[in-house]
Amino acid sequence: MNQTIAYRLLLLLCLLPSLYFAQTGLNFDGTDDYVSSPFTGISGNGDRTIEAWIRTTANAIPGQGGQRVIANWGSMTTGTRFTFNVLWGNTIRLEIGGSGVSGTIAVNDGNWHHVAVSYKAGTVSLYVDGVLDVSGTLSGVNTSSGSFMIGRRVDGVNHFEGDIDEVRIWNTALSASQLAINDSNEICVTPSNLLAYYKFNEGVAGANNSSVSSLVDDAGTNNGSLHNFSLNGTGSNYISSPLLGSDVQLNETITACGPYTALNGQTYTQSGLYQDTLSNSGACDTLYSLNLTVVSLDSSATRISANQIQANESDPNATYQWLDCNDGMKAIQGVRNRTFNIVQNGNYAVEVSLNGCVDTSACINISNIGLQERHSSEFQMFPNPAKDQIKLNLPVGHYNKYEILNLNGQVLKSGSLSKAGKNTIKLSEMIPGIYLLRVNGPQEYRQSKLIIE
Repeated sequence: MNQTIAYRLLLLLCLLPSLYFAQTGLNFDGTDDYVSSPFTGISGNGDRTIEAWIRTTANAIPGQGGQRVIANWGSMTTGTRFTFNVLWGNTIRLEIGGSGVSGTIAVNDGNWHHVAVSYKAGTVSLYVDGVLDVSGTLSGVNTSSGSFMIGRRVDGVNHFEGDIDEVRIWNTALSASQLAINDSNEICVTPSNLLAYYKFNEGVAGANNSSVSSLVDDAGTNNGSLHNFSLNGTGSNYISSPLLGSDVQLNETITACGPYTALNGQTYTQSGLYQDTLSNSGACDTLYSLNLTVVSLDSSATRISANQIQANESDPNATYQWLDCNDGMKAIQGVRNRTFNIVQNGNYAVEVSLNGCVDTSACINISNIGLQERHSSEFQMFPNPAKDQIKLNLPVGHYNKYEILNLNGQVLKSGSLSKAGKNTIKLSEMIPGIYLLRVNGPQEYRQSKLIIE
């Protein structure tokens, strides 16, 4: 019957500057290393962007080393191959079947560089480290699909020599400002227009990575296959990357009514600060922090005497509402104390509230009490009906307290009784109606209907 009422503060930050860790890239030997993928690329004349991080000292000038391919797809038919490479003057270049646009900034200085090319409606833009290098035009672009490769041209030549990391293929032409958003960080939550994304985080820098055979596509299912890498030692293997892996930080502040099952699958029964790392297939783990307050709410109730039921929850901040189970769990008006004084037979339950949590006890059946009077020569009350006062004659020392209750069991007036047995109770503040007078002793009670005129 437990009702969990929890409030949440949920903050999801995809790029959290304070939570970074080192990542890896791949070293290509310039001879036969490359990556192939079932990714089909972007065909026709559609908008697109390729971006990557590269580091090289290789000479890519024609006749002195030649073209060094970063990523490409399509076929060798004129106008149908889309190739992003390093070539003239060791600058980045976009080439389509012989035609192309070349940059002016040499990138073979042995430093890491973020490089990108965007294409939109015949316009090619080349970027180096977040700055527009060159913008030019190309006509007749009609790229064919398939044969996606990293580090080698689609016809098996012009291998890249150096390091590559963070290859991303978008189906939109990104601007310099859009590229700058994620150029130094991995992307944790993949946008819909990022069609292929290779983070190069499958291995350990400089270690024996011979068990690694594929490159995970974090934007889809087009995982790449590694070809001819030695995957051991300092070359033709995974190397340290300049990229900062950005974890997702997920914070929850929860107030739970009883045990709480968190996002990590663990069930917690005590209040506290809990932290965990939720790993995914890539390097962007979710750093999970749970600030949990567990409210231990006892919703049960017990019949503590012949004429009383008491809620077992004793926390001073708890509130109570007694319910009539025979009337659709309807709240009994005005009966909100921890202890319920029973005046008639029925089925009763208590709804307990504590620190935002609400729970209801099982119904308790009462069948041996009612409004009937318990007449006895030892219990004399007069006059009845009464106006201003009544007098009681009781056995000496038997009863020490009286209560006047309404028919819902709400105590309206109470007080002590004289042990001598003779008592007068003032009624001037009571409004006319039918009530129950109850006298209580250590071992027993007596009650009688009281009419006030």
